Amino acid sequence: MEVTGELGDALARLRRAGVTIIPLRAGSGTRLKVLEAMAAGVPVVSTEFGVTGLAVRPGREVLLGSSTEELAAAAASVLVDPARAETMARAARQLVVDCYDWSVLARPLVSLHAELAVAR
Repeated sequence: MEVTGELGDALARLRRAGVTIIPLRAGSGTRLKVLEAMAAGVPVVSTEFGVTGLAVRPGREVLLGSSTEELAAAAASVLVDPARAETMARAARQLVVDCYDWSVLARPLVSLHAELAVAR
């Protein structure tokens, strides 16, 4: 394991990772770290809580574990199977493009603004 401290280019570092582990058990907010890893094409292993609210399908875009041992086993399964890692990473990236890209997320807001402008 390497502790890096501050990263100049976090995305470049992330893209070199074989897997991203999101061991969240508490907290709130948007799961941006999950989406960032998926967008970068890095397989994600997480707790169920860590992907709450995201349209992921366990076994397809992410692998889930509820204990430290399950998370480690899931991460190891990705690291020893490059084909599986690639399949998961592609599916996850496509999910981000289809559901979480800013152009997709902004559409309802743009439509609302257009409707409000016409209503004036």
